Amino acid sequence: MINKSSYNLSFIVRASKVNKAGKAPIVVLISLGDERVVFSTGKLVALESWNKDKQCVRGVNSEAVALNEFIKNMRVRIYEEEIKPVLFEVFRDTKANADALVEEYLRDYAEMTDNGKLPKRIKELEKKIDFALQKKAKLLEFNVAGKISYISTGGGALLEAIEGKVLPGVAAIKG
Repeated sequence: MINKSSYNLSFIVRASKVNKAGKAPIVVLISLGDERVVFSTGKLVALESWNKDKQCVRGVNSEAVALNEFIKNMRVRIYEEEIKPVLFEVFRDTKANADALVEEYLRDYAEMTDNGKLPKRIKELEKKIDFALQKKAKLLEFNVAGKISYISTGGGALLEAIEGKVLPGVAAIKG
């Protein structure tokens, strides 16, 4: 996901492109997610006048002030016209996806409750619990509770009974 920490807008000077007058082009580097774009501002600056850390021209002369104003305006324009719309799209899509997911969960819940699936599932589980309690009561009735170490609810044991195997619980009850 693109966020403020994954985009960067930088103004840099291409020192390798210095002209005969000792000036180099100021370029813009935009990184957004995995993509990078570099383009020229069309402006030149003397290498010794460029403050790399602050990305501006040193000095208070009219040329420095004009270049710094140009860079500031360009930074705002690039952000407002290029970066901000992309970030807005990403946020909107992310929000739309989250909203869609919530809607899907609500629909599923409504479907389960409207179609009676949820109450049916609860009743199925209640029946299983009742059946297990009845098994326990029967075992206590036959006084075999201390002789049995495992009780099946019938899942895998049913297959063994169908195969004709004698189940340990049945063997214990029959004695």
